[in-house]
Amino acid sequence: MKKLNVIIIHENTLISLGLAKIMNEMFNTKVTIEHNLNRSPNLEEFDLIFLSVNTFALYHAQLNGPKYKIILISDSHNTIDDIDSYISSQWSEEAIITQINNKINTLTEIKTAQNELSKREIEVLKLIVLGKLNKEIADELNISFNTVLTHRKNITSKLGIKSASGLSVYAMMNGLI
Repeated sequence: MKKLNVIIIHENTLISLGLAKIMNEMFNTKVTIEHNLNRSPNLEEFDLIFLSVNTFALYHAQLNGPKYKIILISDSHNTIDDIDSYISSQWSEEAIITQINNKINTLTEIKTAQNELSKREIEVLKLIVLGKLNKEIADELNISFNTVLTHRKNITSKLGIKSASGLSVYAMMNGLI
């Protein structure tokens, strides 16, 4: 398995070091620690991004790339509305490891699905998401109408998503648009 490239952006050094220790001992990772998002490298380079809730709140609008790669670090037991993945500094080590493991498994599934799509299928998917009609896609890519239909069929088959809105959500969640 490829070594995961992970960044931890948290203002608390103890939390950052503890999380880095867990990631190094339990998972095959290369960990970068930053205390400020302004100094961090390009986040798109990382497979998994740990952010403090405060950092996420301050820079939410500026965060580029797929949000599915982010795990928020909370300081309370409370659940966080509208956040797919988070861990709490109040949780047990076992609960934290379970949540991280679940996130890594989800990331692996997403990367596998992305790897299954050909370059041309990704191009077609992007145009579908932009609301282009099959004829417009064919003209823009200089392929036949029937080839567009074949690509659409392959995309929906590989991803298990049939609707244009579902494909749009998939493309946004995976940083394709």
